[in-house]
Amino acid sequence: MERKVSSFDANLHQTPPIMIPLREFADRKGVCRGTLSRWRKKGLLKTVVIEGRHYVTAEVIAEFNERAAKGEFSGVILRPSRSGKAK
Repeated sequence: MERKVSSFDANLHQTPPIMIPLREFADRKGVCRGTLSRWRKKGLLKTVVIEGRHYVTAEVIAEFNERAAKGEFSGVILRPSRSGKAK
């Protein structure tokens, strides 16, 4: 009799994704943690939360690097006008 492998059993044999703490990712990218927090809140960076700490998987890092290489995150920073300033 052939035993069927459930999806649960199959997942037990897969290697878990490699994760690094958000702080380490910030150091590697050369940005402050506040920047990563804004990127996370805007949905530009997906994190995994384990016991209240944010981690980034290798898959997310690869996707982020690919999007950054395409220039998806670059843009023009608009400077506020001074026309409404009181004299």
